[in-house]
Amino acid sequence: MSTPLGWRPPRPLQNLSARQADLLVVVIVLLAVELPLGLGLGGGPPPWWGYLVAASTALPLLFRRQSPMLTMITVSVAELVYIALDLPDIWSIYGPLVGVYTVSRHSEPLIRRITLALALLAVVVHSGIDHMEFQEFTFLTTCSVTAYLLGWAVRTNAAYTVALEERAHRLEQEQQLEAERATSAERARIARDMHDILSHAVALIVVQAESGPLVVRADPARAEASFDAIATAGRDAMAQLRRLLGMVPRDPAESRRAPQPTMDDVPRMIETVRATGLHVEHSVSGTPAPLPPDTELAVYRLIQEALTNTVRHARAGRAEVRLSWSRAELAVLVLDDGIGGDSPPPGRGGRGLVGIRERVGACGGVVRIGPREGGGFMVTAEIPLAHKDFPVSRVGRGS
Repeated sequence: MSTPLGWRPPRPLQNLSARQADLLVVVIVLLAVELPLGLGLGGGPPPWWGYLVAASTALPLLFRRQSPMLTMITVSVAELVYIALDLPDIWSIYGPLVGVYTVSRHSEPLIRRITLALALLAVVVHSGIDHMEFQEFTFLTTCSVTAYLLGWAVRTNAAYTVALEERAHRLEQEQQLEAERATSAERARIARDMHDILSHAVALIVVQAESGPLVVRADPARAEASFDAIATAGRDAMAQLRRLLGMVPRDPAESRRAPQPTMDDVPRMIETVRATGLHVEHSVSGTPAPLPPDTELAVYRLIQEALTNTVRHARAGRAEVRLSWSRAELAVLVLDDGIGGDSPPPGRGGRGLVGIRERVGACGGVVRIGPREGGGFMVTAEIPLAHKDFPVSRVGRGS
């Protein structure tokens, strides 16, 4: 990974382990101090032990990551000892500079400040022992401060890189969780829609099929209408399933683009229910207002599920669907004259009614389900109007 300045270490160096990198640093510093001695620079070759003293300014760097402060002090003392022994005048400060860099790179703030102070003190002691000129003193001081700042910069860049990686990891986890939530919501939506579509179609088909033998014997002319109603219910269910499943995109967030039934489809759906022999009245009052697509779908499914339950469970002869518009809300009422009682008949409290509550609740509305006075069953919903610029369905105008 590159630094904020865009610099990137050579690829071979990036593949080195920490131990290999430390060994390479030791070798480089050893060559930097021992090679001039071997060539007789700085006043001739030293005695044999001079090579050992010079080596002591480099060898401790092998442990610089484990003990940064101790390593820096050790190589600095070794460098001062080398100068004090009046050995050949060579540049022997490489080890202490690496030590200052290491402490600044790997230690805590207090240790780093102490290290900078000790490094400057070592330069002062060095200048006193070696009787150096002001220019040389300034140069050594600049080198020490530069080594410290370089370690600080690398440390800051490493912390910045770690923070970016952690943030990227968190974002990846959040995106994964969001994708999982979207997938779960999409599965629930598909399951709810499939239930509404299939339960409505199957209920109509079962009613027509059960009454078919009686109709054939009593009124052969009506038998053909019953078979037509069965075929129509099946075709409608297949069309809605094809629309639901055949156009589901890979991205759950795009699923809302698939066409869904609207309030314009309510009259046709009511006609399929009437084909079962149930007399259904449909009325609209008030001035229609625009509804968002999700709300239109919720109203359609509410009416569909309520009428399906009437056909399947209520043994009713008559049902009524009312849409009442006001400035604040749309009130939906679906009632029948079948079996009501003090509690919902078996099957009326199942998944379909739960789906109704979920759909209408998502639109900010409230659903009430239960028996009505005088017999029968009733489903009501009050849905607030957002008054946004959505097209007004034809059914809202009174179909």
